[in-house]
Amino acid sequence: MAAPRRLVPRVSRRARDGRGAVAVMVAALVVVLFAAAALGVDIASQMTSKQSLHDTMDAAAHAGAYELPANGAGAAAAATTMATAADPRADPVTDLWCVVASTGTPPTVSTSQIPSTCNPGSPPYTPGNYPGLRCNDAICAIPCVPAQGDQCNTVRVADSKTVPYAFAPVIGYDEGSTGEVVSVACKGSCGSEVPNPMDVAVVADRTGSMSSTDINSMINGIKAMLTVMTPSQQYVSLGTIGPARSDTTTTSTTCRSDPYSGSLSSTGTSWKWMSLPFHTDYLTAAATPTVNTSSNLVKAINCLNRSSSTGTHLAAPMKAAARYLLGHDANNLASLPARTGTPRKVLIFETDGQPNESFSGTSTNLTTNSYPGSTSGGTACTNLGNVATNAKAADILVITVAYNLSTDRCSGSSGPTVTGTLAAAASRDSNGNASDADNSCGNATLRATENADGDFFFCAASGDDMANVFRTAIGSAGGGIRLIRLP
Repeated sequence: MAAPRRLVPRVSRRARDGRGAVAVMVAALVVVLFAAAALGVDIASQMTSKQSLHDTMDAAAHAGAYELPANGAGAAAAATTMATAADPRADPVTDLWCVVASTGTPPTVSTSQIPSTCNPGSPPYTPGNYPGLRCNDAICAIPCVPAQGDQCNTVRVADSKTVPYAFAPVIGYDEGSTGEVVSVACKGSCGSEVPNPMDVAVVADRTGSMSSTDINSMINGIKAMLTVMTPSQQYVSLGTIGPARSDTTTTSTTCRSDPYSGSLSSTGTSWKWMSLPFHTDYLTAAATPTVNTSSNLVKAINCLNRSSSTGTHLAAPMKAAARYLLGHDANNLASLPARTGTPRKVLIFETDGQPNESFSGTSTNLTTNSYPGSTSGGTACTNLGNVATNAKAADILVITVAYNLSTDRCSGSSGPTVTGTLAAAASRDSNGNASDADNSCGNATLRATENADGDFFFCAASGDDMANVFRTAIGSAGGGIRLIRLP
């Protein structure tokens, strides 16, 4: 009997075809998944490159804004230098703007902030006169050209970068792009509807060590500063080194031959350091304001050429200015119109030399009315530093200006330099870094670098320097640098 035949199941043609189709689909899907993964890696690299470029553009815009408003021509160069230092392949395009508040519907340029924050040239500020003018409900951006004499407060930096792909070339994509990355940095009020209100005390050195040329340069510098301020928002008082009569030029256009009379007490308590109260009339009311020669403040500034022989005091006049700003010594702020916001207290202190003080005193505390002094130059500089520390602790912005100082020291041939002492007395910059004198004030190129480094210490050695120094100083007081978005 034959053995039974084993039954072997047949595989249908349909089943075999199905398995083959699945295999093909799986193979295709694997290719797609690997391609997607490869492309995902490259896209992630592209996004990382874009963020890196964004960081580079932010740093470049900040560097350019540090140069404004005094050095518009150098703002683009500073931005490019910063960008290429961070990324040698960077090739940014830069342009400058005057950013002010907008007003009305539709929004137009608010001219109240010109020239206090920036000055793009002659009005009217319309799209017809300024191609590229753009406004939104908050700000207007006006094209600004330093070569035409414009004063700018904003720099825009833009760049793009090609990003080579590592994996995507296998599917036909060799590279991608970050697209255009734009950063805009503005210095100052940056279009706040009301310019930052400020109470400004200027202390100017008119001692015998200041030559007539130096003093005239200082006079012109202070008046140049006034022309970029807003009298309705920024009130200005005047103090002097040495002290002055309280009635200097308040009743006459003729400067008094004796700038100070009175008892030179051993403690300095009878000395009149702050000779003029706060003024709001220092500019004319014309469409393009000029210095108002009828203002008692302007008259007193013009009379700074009456030299004092009372010695170069440092700590005492700074303390007097701080006390006046804070109201510890009576001031006239309550009699002036109120302003929106809290006014910033600003002390601008300019001197040309080593301390040569005529009395002795010890108190650097701002709440006492005894004034520090010392016949020792080293102690005089220490006192200045202590007063400045107390002023800064009381939220006073301290700006110092060293005139024609280079290697002069506080005491003889030893001790700290006067320049370094003045730099240390100044407030920290907008990034929280201490002001310093890391460039020589005796070299024109290094002076320019020092005055554009974004801190609150400045140096000058000629009349050409002084006007820009005072304008830059008050511009720095208007606010730090911030990143903004143009309309």
